[in-house]
Amino acid sequence: MQNKIVGTIVSLLAFFSCSNSNHRVSLDEFDEILIQESVQIIDLRTPSEVKSTGLIKDAIIKNYLDSDFNEYISKLDKSKNYIIYCRSGGRSSRAVKIFLSEGLKVYELGVGINGWQKEGRPLVKSL
Repeated sequence: MQNKIVGTIVSLLAFFSCSNSNHRVSLDEFDEILIQESVQIIDLRTPSEVKSTGLIKDAIIKNYLDSDFNEYISKLDKSKNYIIYCRSGGRSSRAVKIFLSEGLKVYELGVGINGWQKEGRPLVKSL
């Protein structure tokens, strides 16, 4: 019985250590990652969302809701690092799982563009 409990605890710890929270970064951590690593920033919002607010400098746009999203992720360069974000963290939290399943190194800006704007950080207009 005790071995079964210990096994369950170990399994739960392993599960939670691999959860999205390990990939979620704050605004300050985002800044540090940009200084220390070469990363591609990907905005997961819809074109209308991006048009209404703008996007983080140097971000590329790939709508999480596009039917080819998973295929797009599967073709990304596995030697690169990625930072993803959406409006408030919901879509990017789900997208982390897809990135990880493809063997990609990914960080998620957990506060999304809403948190970015709340802190008064700059945005650029999309093309």
